[in-house]
Amino acid sequence: MHNDDICGAVKALEKAISDGTPYDVYCRCLLADFYVKTDQMNLAQAVIQEGMIASNSDYLKFAMGKILYKMKRHEESVEIIKDVLTRRPLMTDAIEYVTKNYVSMGMHSEAIQNIRHAVELSPLSEKLLSVQVTTALSAGDYMTARDGVISLLNIKKNSPDDVDNLLESFVECEFMFVEKSRDPFHISTMEKVMGNIISRYLDRTNKQMFSPEAFKTVCDARVALIRGEINKGKKKLYQVLTQINDDTKEISGSIKMGIYSGLISLGEYEVADQVAKTMNRPEANDISGLILGSCIAQNNTEETERRTKYQELNSQGISKYTEGNLEEALSLFKEAIRKVPGNSNALLNKIQVLIDMTEFQLKKGIPDAKKKARSLVMECSSDLDLLDGIRLSDVQAERAQQLRKDFFTLQKKATGK
Repeated sequence: MHNDDICGAVKALEKAISDGTPYDVYCRCLLADFYVKTDQMNLAQAVIQEGMIASNSDYLKFAMGKILYKMKRHEESVEIIKDVLTRRPLMTDAIEYVTKNYVSMGMHSEAIQNIRHAVELSPLSEKLLSVQVTTALSAGDYMTARDGVISLLNIKKNSPDDVDNLLESFVECEFMFVEKSRDPFHISTMEKVMGNIISRYLDRTNKQMFSPEAFKTVCDARVALIRGEINKGKKKLYQVLTQINDDTKEISGSIKMGIYSGLISLGEYEVADQVAKTMNRPEANDISGLILGSCIAQNNTEETERRTKYQELNSQGISKYTEGNLEEALSLFKEAIRKVPGNSNALLNKIQVLIDMTEFQLKKGIPDAKKKARSLVMECSSDLDLLDGIRLSDVQAERAQQLRKDFFTLQKKATGK
């Protein structure tokens, strides 16, 4: 086993069982685990069933329950494990597997109730707290998930890297709750909640990589987005993103995760994809890695439809613009922006159409056309102001610069200023 020689371990266990070892139950449970790992479910069942004929061991029954769970026979698994729990109510691993079965069966309330019970029995178990968080996330119970993260923070407070990642996990749970509930009280107190959690664990973070100021700015940006203050939130996010791009020092992955989530909420999908490429996510078997993975998956699931619709509208707008149908293109770009108010590409596309429409109106040379042109210029000016303080990509910045030049030229023609 120390050399990862599964075949050798299986042969040794099979021989020990056939020789009549006094540790028969233990060997059978261990052998069944090896069979499950190699997808030999029939053999796993057989070795446990054979043992159950000779012994009424709860450990063998629990092993059978785990095998049935792996075989997706969830109701049978729950029945046999619950029987074990009537005699061994403190067997937290058994409670965990009942929880997993309930999740697989879609019985989320029962799953959360079970895992909470297990955590009450073993409040310092990192494994059980991790299951509580991921189970609650899958059920959309973000407050229970957040409570589990707080418990993990208290346990892992002497591990700076874990604290960094768990702080971000706390923030993700908090934001997902607010985005789902839209609870006015919660929204109004979010800045205070974030400030309290940061100050409480400030001295526990990895000071070489974790910037409390950057973390707080990202949190403030996302609070602004929740409140509908799109431009304020966008500028704060790009403020931190600019600092990261200009700083040669490596920044904490938890802060990058916050920026990524903020950009996704904002609708800046192209920039978010670039940030994602620089993120070194925690190991999948790490507790904070599991939590952040669940948060990312949840966010991606909820954002997929919005992102797809935005891409469709933006693409259709570009097609109409290419065909010369400016009114239809403008309508489509406006609809895309309504879907994702903070997306810079859609905004640049809208500004381009407004400039072209202004130019077309000015060429008419009639009073009504000039009045229409002035209205378009005002709308274009407001949109260009939204780009102030935003660090665009090189391509976007070059395009924005050209659009500003075209705008100022047309503005003089339309207003005489």
